[in-house]
Amino acid sequence: MMADSFVCVILVLLLSYSLSFFESVPDEVRIIGYVCIFILYDPLLTSLFGGTIGHMMLGLRVRR
Repeated sequence: MMADSFVCVILVLLLSYSLSFFESVPDEVRIIGYVCIFILYDPLLTSLFGGTIGHMMLGLRVRR
């Protein structure tokens, strides 16, 4: 869903912005951060809230 992609892009921008305050951040840390955003976004939100933002906008909900 487009809303989920938009949220992931916002999270990547926030991570980039927050890492810019540090003098030198290894590329590995940046890569791990970006990959974690895309890998953990769906399972984390689904397990905590029953769906991602895109799911909620469409009225979908994951039940037990």
